[in-house]
Amino acid sequence: MKKDKRIGFPLFYRLLAAFLGVVIVVSVMLTITFYVFEKQHLEKDAEEHISQSLVTLEDYFRYKFTENIIRDLKVLASNPTLNEFIMSSGSSKKIVTTQA
Repeated sequence: MKKDKRIGFPLFYRLLAAFLGVVIVVSVMLTITFYVFEKQHLEKDAEEHISQSLVTLEDYFRYKFTENIIRDLKVLASNPTLNEFIMSSGSSKKIVTTQA
């Protein structure tokens, strides 16, 4: 009886190649999964940061900026010359300059 000789890789190398293939496939799948989750996490953090910045800007313009404008308008209103100029009629509005 003749022994059937197979030409090819020994069992060890075939198992090693199969193991490496499985490891590579699992690694690629895990990498893609972690990439997708990390991308979603970063997008969520960016959206939260932008919304918080917009809320901060809204608060600034609603309170601080308005307070500064009101304060400046009160300073302008306390100037009697300017107040008299604003309250006078259109035909009598003349800026008087003095020359030294």
